[in-house]
Amino acid sequence: MNCPLCRCENISDFFESSYFSCGDCGLIFMDMDQHLSLEAEKKRYELHENHVEDSSYIKYLSRLLQHLPQGMLGEKIEGKQVLDYGCGPEKGYEYILGKRGAKVESYDPFYHKNEKYFHSIYDLILVSEAAEHFCTPKNEFEKLRPLLKKNGVLAIRTELYNDSVVFKTWYYRKDLSHVVFYTEKTISYLAKTYDLSVLYLKSPFVIFKANT
Repeated sequence: MNCPLCRCENISDFFESSYFSCGDCGLIFMDMDQHLSLEAEKKRYELHENHVEDSSYIKYLSRLLQHLPQGMLGEKIEGKQVLDYGCGPEKGYEYILGKRGAKVESYDPFYHKNEKYFHSIYDLILVSEAAEHFCTPKNEFEKLRPLLKKNGVLAIRTELYNDSVVFKTWYYRKDLSHVVFYTEKTISYLAKTYDLSVLYLKSPFVIFKANT
């Protein structure tokens, strides 16, 4: 068995032979044999009732934006290239940032298979409540990193695991569509491997800047 992020073999059983931890990058991941089918995963997503007309949903999405570098959401966002990766059915960030003049592409493997996003490079990539669904996170980050401009920002929202969390009862684990869990060690690995600087790190928010 290899880690789905760093591909090393330094793997140990983490929980009931269903979840494993990587000694090199700190990732915790579900045994791939226990992943939901695509059909079951989509049904799980459809239990969410998120709508851009709902002010509480917009407020929820906006919390990630609050941690972007100072000034990025003001006049400077106008004309910027933004990718919402794993946008879900509603294209929430396209709704929020499009009104501020940003040029937003939205992609989701179930709802918006907008493959043209590959043809641009971005000032800002948003991955909100999507990174925990990455079955092969190495592939996903290697896909996203070349799409960031120099000094571009990668903003992620996902609950981080730490030793104070009781994994057995953790609500985030109980969502079976969540197949990978990141730790601070994982964030350090991502920064080093993909030439990123960590601008902000406090679960559930991680803000990276591209160094090159």
